[in-house]
Order: sequence, then C-alpha cells, then structure tokens
Amino acid sequence: VADVRITGQDREQWVDLRPYTNTAAVSVQETSSVERTYSLFRSLGLRFLPVVNKYNQVVGTITRSDLTPQALAETMLQKGKKHEHEHFE
Repeated sequence: VADVRITGQDREQWVDLRPYTNTAAVSVQETSSVERTYSLFRSLGLRFLPVVNKYNQVVGTITRSDLTPQALAETMLQKGKKHEHEHFE
C-alpha cells in the first residue's frame, strides 16, 4: 500500500458501483423495536443492519454486538441519563 501513488487527477475520477450494490438491502426504521431488529438479525444471519429515517436515508448502523444484553443495558442507561439531564434543565 505504501507504493500506491494517488494524483489529484486520480482523486477526481468516478467509479460506477451500481453493478455491485444491493438495491433490495434489508434495513430497519429508526423507530423499529429491539425485538423486530433482533428477529431480523437472527432470521437472516446478519452482521450489520442499516438504520433509516422516514425518508429512507441511512442514519446509522446496528451490529450484532449492539444487541447483546450488556450493550442494550448500557444504551438504556445512557438514554436515561440524557433524559434525566434534559428534565432538570
């Protein structure tokens, strides 16, 4: 990799990735339940899952490790602290 030289002209080039993309990718809405998300992971054997908003724009990604009991507990604690902080301002 150290031998690769990229010029300014190289950086201006475009590559058509459409032949390599999956236009029917599975995703979840940002308001989807943990239960639904977990079911998708289990039934489809996914490693990661895009999270989309109501305009179908990707706003994040969920991985298998995000759905472990420890990760879910940590997320709930963080959300609780955030809500508590907003409540007392």
